Amino acid sequence: MTSRPARRWHDVRVQRRAGFFFLAAVALVVLAGCAAKPDNTAASPGPAPATGPFAEFDRNARNLVTREANWQAPQSLTVGRTERIGLSIGDGPSLNNKIKTLMQEGSQSTSAGSLQVGSVVRATLRASSADAEITPSEAVNVSTGSDIQMLWTWFVHPKRPTDRLQLTAFLEVPLENGHIVSHELGFSLPVKRTLLYTLEEVATHWGTWSAVAATLASVIGWFIRRRRRRRRAAPGGPDDQPPPVEPAPAQQLAA
Repeated sequence: MTSRPARRWHDVRVQRRAGFFFLAAVALVVLAGCAAKPDNTAASPGPAPATGPFAEFDRNARNLVTREANWQAPQSLTVGRTERIGLSIGDGPSLNNKIKTLMQEGSQSTSAGSLQVGSVVRATLRASSADAEITPSEAVNVSTGSDIQMLWTWFVHPKRPTDRLQLTAFLEVPLENGHIVSHELGFSLPVKRTLLYTLEEVATHWGTWSAVAATLASVIGWFIRRRRRRRRAAPGGPDDQPPPVEPAPAQQLAA
């Protein structure tokens, strides 16, 4: 028969072996599960590219560049006198030379703000037909790649004096997909009056002024006549005095 200490040692060895086999089995199960799990990171596809008209518009708009726009104009205009007004986009020696050549002496550059443009830009200048006539003059494009240098000029003929002649430039930037990016730039100038315009204005409205003057004269005359009649009818007035006594003839006195 084995002793009790030997039996206990045997039981401990058996328990250790059982625990080792149990841990080994658990480890095998875990490893098998990890091997069977699919690699989602490797298998998942990347983000799908954006589609649709807006996505295409965004892709084409990324090709645009931001440049400064400037008005080229005198400080003021004179009614009846045609002046050249320009709008430039970008900056550079070639553009500055064109501005000096086309614009008259005394013209000033006024910032119109920054805007996104491409290599092709269409520009139109408009104003109220009652205020001015506008005729396109020159369109210059000396751009090279992303170095935008553009200039448009128009002849502006003011029709009447005003404190603010409102001008609006409409710009269109066509994209490759057929879409158009639009911009509106506003500008205003004072228009001075001339002596000739004043004389023409008086002559044109002479009939109206004559009718007004005749009406005023008639009204004033009516008030004057009415005032005179009231004075005569008042007590002590001319109409309130007794008639003068006429002297008797000489024959009647002799009798």
